[in-house]
This record gives sequence, C-alpha cells and structure tokens, in this order.
Amino acid sequence: ENAYEAGVLAGTGIVFDEVDGDLTVLTVLPGTPAAKAGVSAGDRLLSIDDTASVGLSAWEAGTRLLGEKGRKVKLLFERGSRLEPD
Repeated sequence: ENAYEAGVLAGTGIVFDEVDGDLTVLTVLPGTPAAKAGVSAGDRLLSIDDTASVGLSAWEAGTRLLGEKGRKVKLLFERGSRLEPD
C-alpha cells in the first residue's frame, strides 16, 4: 500500500480513512495547511470544494483532493459527537 492508497495527502496534511461510514481524520501532519487550520484527529470530512463527501470512499475523496501543488481546496469538517437518531 502506498501513501496515496492509505489516504495520505501531503498537500493538505491529513491522513484519513472510512470509520463507521464517515471519512474521518486519523492524523494531522505538523506544519501543514490542515494543522494551521486547526483540523484535528477525529474530525469528519463533510465536503470537498462545496460538494458533499458523504458516501465517498477514502480513495474517491483522495482523488478529489489531487491537483497541482499550491492548488487551494475548500474542506468542511465536523467535530464532536454525531447525533444518533432515537
């Protein structure tokens, strides 16, 4: 398994995978844009460039984050416990 397949995205500085159906941050690399933006392990990725990431695999999400070095990408994360329906 290479870094891309594992969900390591050097440009953003996040390592993520699917956890309980959510794209969840496993690690934030120090000194990266994600670390500077305050992203934390456990945060859930909700959208990439204003497009919902719900239902995407880690691989599919990773392909949406690929691009030329320096390309800006808008990511929306959710932090904290998910509300479970009764």
